[in-house]
Amino acid sequence: MRILHTESSINWGGKELRALEEIRWLNAHGHEAWIAARPNAKILEWARTWNVPYFEVPFRGAVLPAAMSRLWSLMRQYRFDLVHCHDAHDAMHGAVLRLLGAKVIRTLHSEGISRRKLQQLIWRHGSDRVIVVSEVLKQRLVAMGVSSTKIEVINEGIDLAEFNFRRTGDKIRSEFNISSGCKVLTNIGMIRPNKGQRYLVEAADAIVAAIPDVRFLLVGEATRMEFDEELKSSLAACSQRDKFVLTGYRTDVADFIAASDCVVISSTAEAHSRVVPQAFAMKRPVVATDVGGLPELVKPGVTGTLVPAADPAALAEAVISTLKADNSSILDNAYSMALERFQIDGMMQRTLACYERALGTNR
Repeated sequence: MRILHTESSINWGGKELRALEEIRWLNAHGHEAWIAARPNAKILEWARTWNVPYFEVPFRGAVLPAAMSRLWSLMRQYRFDLVHCHDAHDAMHGAVLRLLGAKVIRTLHSEGISRRKLQQLIWRHGSDRVIVVSEVLKQRLVAMGVSSTKIEVINEGIDLAEFNFRRTGDKIRSEFNISSGCKVLTNIGMIRPNKGQRYLVEAADAIVAAIPDVRFLLVGEATRMEFDEELKSSLAACSQRDKFVLTGYRTDVADFIAASDCVVISSTAEAHSRVVPQAFAMKRPVVATDVGGLPELVKPGVTGTLVPAADPAALAEAVISTLKADNSSILDNAYSMALERFQIDGMMQRTLACYERALGTNR
């Protein structure tokens, strides 16, 4: 099967990473897949690093003749079986390609669903199948008029060889001079308001009062300069700022999780999560907010702990309780969930089945 993946964002985050992971898996399993993206997009930098085949396409906010001409030329030259769109802007181009006879898949990776009439029309009619990363996103699309029969819920997939619970945290503890007895709280994600890092900063006083020997690792980079400045401003006002480390973007996520005594998801909006299944696979406790698709993963008292969003006091209480508790049964449950639902091979087999259904769809 030949698949053209498209991604119009210039940033680098979870959805861009998932797109490249899908392409790499497809190419390693007998298929042919490419990524089409803007010339200055970060996803192309990583495509070059990972030897992922790519095309440069001048995507912008609207459907532009130059981008459509390039895409149509690629469709004719390479005879792709289908197009898989990962962002709203390239999905508009995908909708036009579908009108021209192409088979189109679209993935919804985030909670940012536009309410504009044109975008709703594209959701309903611009693709043959829609993949969503959580059940809550499926229900939101159904409420907008998208047929439930064309929506597939396909969660994140993780590589258990990389996210292995036997991995030690020695590398990270050594790098940041953290003693073996010090508790490590890790938040992994892009630095932006809806990731809620500020609420972990605001919870720090209460956490340190209960557990003085603790460090906070904030792993990720800001998508905008002002987001970085806002977080640093919050830290400057925090009396525990010396216990925080801002690592910037890192590729060694598994090492950070291995070094953690608790993984904290403090988001105010989250369609699903890559980090939660990774922590489950590595048998690390998770405290997360009860937003978006997170409650589909984190079951209170079963696979982790949920707290209200934007509530530093509740977040602190949950973290303290988790660090002091015997979490062995919860960790076993979470690990079982990771094995059953979140392996990358399973994710991609479901994706291939979705492709096959799209190719058999009567337009």
